[in-house]
Amino acid sequence: MSQSTIPVLFQAMFKSTAGWNSSDGYASIELNRSSGNSPPASGSGNPCHFVAVFPRDDPGKGAVYQQVCNSSTDVPAGLDQYLDDQHILFWASAAFVTQMPQGNLYTMLDANGGGSKLRQMEMLATAFACGVNSGMVYLMASVPGTGMNGIELLKIRESSTGGPASGGTQVYSAQVLHFMLLLELIPSSTGLYTPVELH
Repeated sequence: MSQSTIPVLFQAMFKSTAGWNSSDGYASIELNRSSGNSPPASGSGNPCHFVAVFPRDDPGKGAVYQQVCNSSTDVPAGLDQYLDDQHILFWASAAFVTQMPQGNLYTMLDANGGGSKLRQMEMLATAFACGVNSGMVYLMASVPGTGMNGIELLKIRESSTGGPASGGTQVYSAQVLHFMLLLELIPSSTGLYTPVELH
């Protein structure tokens, strides 16, 4: 691959309607899509915890690991082998506030690029507990295993209440629209790429 920057579009969304009976999270990442070098990776679930890992020496060749994990506490199987400075980690969580990463999953993210936004997410989840129906999106791009904070985004959307449905049951409706991290992968003199946020 030529030594040039690689544009990245990383996004996630969480939608829920009808008394929270119909909800889902979505996440996708596209590297250098305009040139067709790398097809988008994507995942969905409820909750949606999506991870994609790319090699730092040639991220354009595509993800070497990709997984959707519906557990909010378990680290996806097989991810550990890629948590080093030879890879780029992209993580997305799209879920209700009470289903965001915790336990072992939170610890893994904290050790591999999670920073202030990850801790804000934990604080909101603790403060809201189960008393607030809110959708949340957390995105992170990092070089794992370095102890350096990654690039993060955290968004939360409160629920809205609609009118009564048939039978007098209250209907709630919430939608977290797409949120995006716009990044570039910048090559160093050693040929390894590092994610940098576009402002």
